[in-house]
Amino acid sequence: MLNIDKRRTANNVKALFKKYDDLVRLSKREQRLNHSTDATKQLQTIAETINDIDIDAYRFIIENRFIKHYSVKDVVSHVGLSKPRFNDYQNDALVAFAELYYLDNLVVLGGGNNG
Repeated sequence: MLNIDKRRTANNVKALFKKYDDLVRLSKREQRLNHSTDATKQLQTIAETINDIDIDAYRFIIENRFIKHYSVKDVVSHVGLSKPRFNDYQNDALVAFAELYYLDNLVVLGGGNNG
């Protein structure tokens, strides 16, 4: 069984999502120029990857925290988890995304914090 470093993997996914709004703007520019390049492909792949996550709560967390930019407090209250439990769920959701995303290798294997 693979030993995934969940903390570092989650951080890789967060770094990708920090670029999301930039990708949206670049994609709009690409559409105006009537050609599709990296930004459009990345956005499509992100959307497909989120849709491929088979746990509804994980999809909800990713969409609302990282795509729609709702606060942790708002998402925590909606999913009905304690803050520490939510953090575990969020990291698990980010790892699930990393495992499915295929444009870059976001998964970090090896030691480190796995819990």
